[in-house]
Amino acid sequence: MPLPAMEYELLKRALSAMVPAVGISEITTLPKDEEQQFRAWVGKNRISDVDHPNSHYDYRGFWKEYGDVPIRFGIDHFPDTYKQHGHPTFSIESKYSQGMGDGGMWLGDTFVPPIVRR
Repeated sequence: MPLPAMEYELLKRALSAMVPAVGISEITTLPKDEEQQFRAWVGKNRISDVDHPNSHYDYRGFWKEYGDVPIRFGIDHFPDTYKQHGHPTFSIESKYSQGMGDGGMWLGDTFVPPIVRR
């Protein structure tokens, strides 16, 4: 027997808060002219893992928000905002997190992984 529409929507919202979205791109799309500017910034800052499947970071999103800022390796740190699912310290601070339980959290400088319930 199918659920009434209102109950279905409530259940769908509750489940989507617990399960990461599937099929949603975690890479910011840039228009052609901005992509060229982004690529110049990447080269200037010697970022070598852009588009590498194991980087798990949306550098385009970072660039779109912060612009042509210089990156000093070993000094500067990319914020959690653009970490993608699969990053070892993916947290609820990422714009790609679906909320509590979909990523760990930071307590000061300590990363606390999400609780996995079985």
